[in-house]
Amino acid sequence: MLQIDETGIEVGVLELSASSVLGRVRSAKQAEEAAERAKLVACVDWAAIHSSDTLVGPVDCWHEQELPLGGEGAPCVAEFAVTELAAALGVSTRSGRAFLADAVELRYRLPRLFARVMAGEVLVWRAQRVAQATMCLPPEGATWVDRQITPYADSVGP
Repeated sequence: MLQIDETGIEVGVLELSASSVLGRVRSAKQAEEAAERAKLVACVDWAAIHSSDTLVGPVDCWHEQELPLGGEGAPCVAEFAVTELAAALGVSTRSGRAFLADAVELRYRLPRLFARVMAGEVLVWRAQRVAQATMCLPPEGATWVDRQITPYADSVGP
């Protein structure tokens, strides 16, 4: 491990071992995966508190609209909430909307897969791939996919 002084300059090198370095890599990877799950849950919560029920004012082209993000049966979200979320994520509105759509799809239409993601058994990116493929399906189709793919979602390739 490197020793760094208060100015950021390396002042000495401690003995490194392959196992200790790989241990740090594994820990960092686990923290990264946990952060992705936390981000997913925060996005689901954001969608819940900005559902279309929160819209005020007339529904016309001059006021905030509701956005259907997931497939049929998933709740709609207030459109301005998507822009705020994207800014918080540090991504474009389009990317923020896509991530939020995946989160909503997983939470509301793929509950078995969402539970495995939350348990740390399936990586977020794998679950997102499934969510992206099911948004066009009717609710029964999404339920069928959720039942069929969830047991194998941790090992299925792209």
